[in-house]
Amino acid sequence: ISLLEYGFNNFTYLNLLADKETLATLPTINCAPGEPETVCLYIDKGFGAVFSKKDIHRIQQNITLNPDMLEERNGELALKAPLAAGQSVGQVIISLDGENLYSAALLVNDDLAAYPWWRRLIMPGALSCIIGTGLFALNRRRIRSRYLVNRY
Repeated sequence: ISLLEYGFNNFTYLNLLADKETLATLPTINCAPGEPETVCLYIDKGFGAVFSKKDIHRIQQNITLNPDMLEERNGELALKAPLAAGQSVGQVIISLDGENLYSAALLVNDDLAAYPWWRRLIMPGALSCIIGTGLFALNRRRIRSRYLVNRY
């Protein structure tokens, strides 16, 4: 019985990460119109273990992101689109005194489409000017052909 009391007095179970827990929300860049401006990052499987009560304050959680998927925007890091739901963009590591206890991939919550390449080439204002000029020319041509038909 004294061994059980020692265990309950000096050790505790900690559920450090829950299943499907959202760990971070990051802004996005290069997204298609109508796509969300942020994306949630979650882990698929949680982690819990029994720890000494003396060690609890030394447990650390570190999040690292893949630098190829990041870009700086307005002084903060943002994820670059396109991103697929369930795509790994980094990892979370739980450690105690520098020893890794658990690591899991950080996954993207939703699909995120990229801004179409052709929309970057043609500014929205320029596109409307081109379409408007074309419509004006077609209408002018039609009016002129009616005038010539009615005149002769």
